[in-house]
Amino acid sequence: MAQTPARMHRSLSFTEPAHASAPLPRRPRAASDCTWDPKQRSLVVVQTSWLPAGSEPSCLPRLREIGQETSQGQTRLRVVVDRRRRTTVSIDVSFLLTFFVLSSVLITGTALKFTAAPPPRGPRLGASVVSGAAPSYPAAAPEPTYPAPLRATLTLGRATKHLDNEQRKEVAACVDFAARAHRGQRRADGSPFVTHPLAVATILADMEMDAATICAGVLHDTVEDTDTTVEDIFRSFGGDVAALVNGVTDSPTASDAMKRAAVLEAAGHGWRVGVLKLADRLHNMRTLGAMPRPKRLKKATETLQVYAPLAERLGFESIADELVRLGASEIAPAGLGGLARRVSPIAALVAAAIAPAALGTYAAARPPSLAID
Repeated sequence: MAQTPARMHRSLSFTEPAHASAPLPRRPRAASDCTWDPKQRSLVVVQTSWLPAGSEPSCLPRLREIGQETSQGQTRLRVVVDRRRRTTVSIDVSFLLTFFVLSSVLITGTALKFTAAPPPRGPRLGASVVSGAAPSYPAAAPEPTYPAPLRATLTLGRATKHLDNEQRKEVAACVDFAARAHRGQRRADGSPFVTHPLAVATILADMEMDAATICAGVLHDTVEDTDTTVEDIFRSFGGDVAALVNGVTDSPTASDAMKRAAVLEAAGHGWRVGVLKLADRLHNMRTLGAMPRPKRLKKATETLQVYAPLAERLGFESIADELVRLGASEIAPAGLGGLARRVSPIAALVAAAIAPAALGTYAAARPPSLAID
């Protein structure tokens, strides 16, 4: 059977070696495909030529030679790459350095342009008006100390929903009384001082304590930090509230050890005094950041020694756990404080290094009766 010319050509291509058939004639190329010579000086010269006999063409470029050559006092970079043809690129070194410098300047300028702050919006003012002076804004007025801040008052009002209307009115009267007594006083962070007793009362209300205890939480600092006396509280709010406020008031001449013993003694005779002390210390520990470092360490150590064990003995495990975490986060080594503040087991390990010596000594001498009366 006779073969067609296409089939004969296909059979010959598989049986004959590659060099048997001569390449097809192609258009002759110039000595230089790309020459940039503005001043009779070849800055970039690209030359192509056929591969020598025996060389295998490749689809991927292969670097054959790279080096420098000097001719007529000019140093040029010469790169030879083989692919289907041989390509030789010759670049003037001075031109190459100039190109890199200009490219770096252009890239840097573009980056600075996009990263610069955007111009201010609004109508442009005259040059004499914006002479470089930064705009000044009036400082925000500090929150007044009287009446009591609305946010703290509303938070306490929501927490006292378990009380009846008469008891809630009594709590509101205590809030106004405390705000008048603490007028002009501020905490270390600049907030009105009355926000602290309101926060203590809110903690007590969240524990669903009775109205007298919540009122005592609102008034617990009036005798110690103002001109108010226990007799004033007795005349205004009765003997139950006055007794609780008197139980949590520290003597101005008492030492730290005497204050700790007084806390345990008061908790042994009246458990509500202990709860008041716990709520007071809990809010102080939550807002300890505004105090200097030595005072923070002292408060944290005292909390771990006295108040956390006291909360555990009174049955308030959640408060005891939070006190341990807050206290341990202050005395923990660097890098461990944040972890101790969030993870209870780590906080317990840190607190174990500080034995509750004050509580243990007092318990060995005279075990307090913490039964709820």
